[in-house]
Amino acid sequence: MVVKISLLFIFLGCSSQEMHHHHKHDFSDAKAWSKKFDDPKRDQWQRPDYLMKIMNIKKGDHIADIGAGTGYLLSYLSKEVGSTGKVYALDVEKSLIEFMKHRIHKNNLRNITASLIPFDSPGRNIHSIDKVILLNTWHHISNSKEYAKNLYDGLKDKSSVFIIEQEKGAGGPGPKDKHRQVYAETAKDFLEAGFNCKQLDEDLVYQYIAICEKS
Repeated sequence: MVVKISLLFIFLGCSSQEMHHHHKHDFSDAKAWSKKFDDPKRDQWQRPDYLMKIMNIKKGDHIADIGAGTGYLLSYLSKEVGSTGKVYALDVEKSLIEFMKHRIHKNNLRNITASLIPFDSPGRNIHSIDKVILLNTWHHISNSKEYAKNLYDGLKDKSSVFIIEQEKGAGGPGPKDKHRQVYAETAKDFLEAGFNCKQLDEDLVYQYIAICEKS
């Protein structure tokens, strides 16, 4: 099953209550979740400007933000990719997509498309994507081994996947420790799929960043 996102782009992805291993959330009330996801205090520890730099988001990049939620990163991504780039904001919850569409229109983010997607596969036709962002999303994915393999098969060579997850024992917002994964657990499925992975040297308070590249 595929969902047409544009004439040249088809992408199947994930993020929402259907993806949770051990805990489920109802994301149907997007405005309520926005109070948490878009809390200005989040910037202090999430450091979105810093994320743009460490992920080396560039003008003209095509970015897939899988599990984009209420669109926390969209304004930052839009600015960085510029008029020649494109951002695909993807989620499985209809209310979140509608919320992001309103946000995109309100802020005139013309280089962003928000699309409703299935939760069980990243799809095959994603060759236009330079970078995939999975921000607080990967630990939700139940079929992670298959998902990583499908990403590898679908992405073009030299594309990158950035997985940003909460550190075990780091405290702060996010899932409890029993739902968090250490870097080795996160990277395992990507390595088996064929990616080259490493943990980035960063100074986030609660999170680590893994980069998995298709050579």
